[in-house]
Amino acid sequence: MKKLLTLTLEGDFEQGFDTTLKIRQGDIHSSSETRIKGWLSGNRDVLNRYRDWQLRYLSLEMLFRALSENPQQVTNSSQRGEAFAACRRAAEVLEASLNHWLNDCTEFRTIRDKLLQSHKKFQLLLQTDNPWLRRFPWEHWDLLAEAEAEVALSAIEYDFPNYLISSSDKQLESSSTLQPSFFRLRSPSWEGLGVGSSWEGLGVGSALLPTRKGKVRILGILGEGAQLNQNADKQILEELAGKAGAEISWREQPQAAELNEQLWQQGWDILFFAGHSGTSKEGKRGEIQLNERERLTIADLRFALKKAITRGLQLAIFNSCDGLGLAQQLAAERDLSLPQVIVMREKVPDPVSPKFLRYFLEAYIRGESLAAAVGEARQKLHGWEQDYPCASWLPVVCQNPMVMPPTWHELRYGRQDHQSPWRLPRTAVVTSFLVTVLLMVVRHFGIFQPWELQMYDQFMRSRGDEGVDSRLLVVEVTEEDFTYQDEQGMERKWSLADAALEQLLVKLEAYQPRVIGLDIYRDYPVSPEYQDLARRLAAMEEFFIVCKGNNPEDYPGIAPPPEVPEERLGFADVVVDSDGILRRHLWYATFNSNSPCLIEGSLSLQLAVHYLAAEGIEPELVAEDQVQLGAVRLPSLQGYAGNYSRLDGYQMLLNYRTRGKIAQTVTLKDVLEDNFNPDWVKNRIVLIGVTAASIHDDFRTPFSQHSEEIMRGVFIHAQMVSQIISAVLDGRKLLQMWTIWGEFFWIWGWAMVGGLLVLVCGRLMSWLGLGIVVISVLGGVCFVLFIQGWWVPLVPSGLGFLVTGGIVGNCREL
Repeated sequence: MKKLLTLTLEGDFEQGFDTTLKIRQGDIHSSSETRIKGWLSGNRDVLNRYRDWQLRYLSLEMLFRALSENPQQVTNSSQRGEAFAACRRAAEVLEASLNHWLNDCTEFRTIRDKLLQSHKKFQLLLQTDNPWLRRFPWEHWDLLAEAEAEVALSAIEYDFPNYLISSSDKQLESSSTLQPSFFRLRSPSWEGLGVGSSWEGLGVGSALLPTRKGKVRILGILGEGAQLNQNADKQILEELAGKAGAEISWREQPQAAELNEQLWQQGWDILFFAGHSGTSKEGKRGEIQLNERERLTIADLRFALKKAITRGLQLAIFNSCDGLGLAQQLAAERDLSLPQVIVMREKVPDPVSPKFLRYFLEAYIRGESLAAAVGEARQKLHGWEQDYPCASWLPVVCQNPMVMPPTWHELRYGRQDHQSPWRLPRTAVVTSFLVTVLLMVVRHFGIFQPWELQMYDQFMRSRGDEGVDSRLLVVEVTEEDFTYQDEQGMERKWSLADAALEQLLVKLEAYQPRVIGLDIYRDYPVSPEYQDLARRLAAMEEFFIVCKGNNPEDYPGIAPPPEVPEERLGFADVVVDSDGILRRHLWYATFNSNSPCLIEGSLSLQLAVHYLAAEGIEPELVAEDQVQLGAVRLPSLQGYAGNYSRLDGYQMLLNYRTRGKIAQTVTLKDVLEDNFNPDWVKNRIVLIGVTAASIHDDFRTPFSQHSEEIMRGVFIHAQMVSQIISAVLDGRKLLQMWTIWGEFFWIWGWAMVGGLLVLVCGRLMSWLGLGIVVISVLGGVCFVLFIQGWWVPLVPSGLGFLVTGGIVGNCREL
């Protein structure tokens, strides 16, 4: 909601002005208010500059008339150009003098600095009873122009409109005579008053708009119109307002009694007047020329207007000259206090009036606020100043600060939000629910997956390193081991010769490992000269070896060695995410019948189950997709799995133990030459795999922030084995995700926090600042849950918080 600033000025140009700046965040209901006192020195020069400009502007009347009657003749006239140029120069001098006065006064600096701190598009209500200050072009103060501030006029003393509170009658003064002219103007002997600007109102009165039935009721008055094109106003109002739900009742040059009766008999939303009008010299009284014989003041219509306001009259538009006197009485008189009045501050050329009306109605009916619509119309009038200098200075809004100006929609249908104090909280809940549903749908299609996986990796990297698992030993086959085998005369078919494997198994078996896993493919039989190795592979119960299932799309699979029985095989297949990072542990799968590897358990599962069997722990199938080992159930990501969908096989998140080597390591050569500690083998899980750089068996992990940061396949299998046995024996957490409903309510909860928090914060910057804190808390909570074994949605929760807060914040400003 826009910040509201009220600038009060009391004094005169001789002695100076006492100034008070009041700042509210939001509307009149806001409980927080800042008050700043200041002083604006007296300045006769700026007053004289205004009078100079006014004389120049008033002198253009005859030229405007000639321009309308014979444009070509006047266009070629140097008189017109000189007069227009003189008026523009006077306007520039006035603007410079006004800015010098407001910007250079030392005692006014505190208020000026506070206005500068209010940033863009705040609302400024100028309260003064000085008639000259009310006519100054405040919108041309460079501070307000750069801030795109909305400015409106108000009397220093004001009251509730009489449909909100009763007040005693007050006798109004009568005014002087009117004389028609080409301008929509009162007598030339009177001086015009005004200021053109815009202001989005506030207030208590907004809650009492009458209930509407789909129509905006307009009473259109066409007064005495000598030399005026009033039909243009009528056509524009019918064309724009009539098609937008207005019900317009026209009275052309009515008798005073007829107008009085109309105001008494029906309820009106808008009173529109086109014709001649004027303001008294002191700027406090106004008149309208109703017909050739009758001129009326506000006092003449006081009871009828009071009744009309009681029945809901919200806005009066005087599309006529010099209407500040009318506005002063309508907006400030205690027994009237009409909420909003739009008038022209000076004489207005007849062709300009319908242009303003069209521009204003187009914006207002489109949904702009009253102030914004007048501001837009003023900006468009600026384009006509080549022919009508200072035309954009003319429109001005005079506002009762106790009433929020209605939009066109509210005039038509009414403002109902006051009827339920729970409207905005209810909006927050409903909006958060809809946002959550949308986020869940979008998440299902993987839109958020890249960001969620990045946060997953960041959490994984941020945890403490748990170090090596002492139950594992990894025998590495390195490039040096390739050379060693060749130098020893071993016939190496791939990475590991039969002779080397036989010696390795003999050495290891002597030190009683609990289980041995060979992470090297052998889809060929043992050479005939190594039948002892063949018999050992067939009979060695603690020995397991890998094969690879087929992928119909791009890989035929790799068969196991024929010597090893099926119950001691395990597949080596892994699943890698689309970004090339391995985050999941595939522990059970069923391959196609034509696959060379038909084993359903992974190597890691086989090794872990065999190891745990020695601890008296046997696997148990407790559900269709869950295996229980001791007190631990191996989870499966089948079905709904957060960021993952359409998963094959039985998978769980791989809870990496460390970013480095997970186990004690030794090379093939060291084992064959007895250059290792036998305690590294006894009762341990021994994994044998290739780490030579020439063999591409490496994977990127959540720790891989750069492409060269990889983990070899044998260590991936070691991580997987360690994950299972650590969960069963040590109670180490397995990473899991919530059900779809758990995640839904989690995201919805944070979305509701965003929506409700924006209702608590009065200022957008406060919400954004607090929002940063809340998002940080959300991240911290998600990280703590991650450490406890739960990967919960962070990105969609944060988006839910921000999106819901943004939507509810906009709803609050409507």
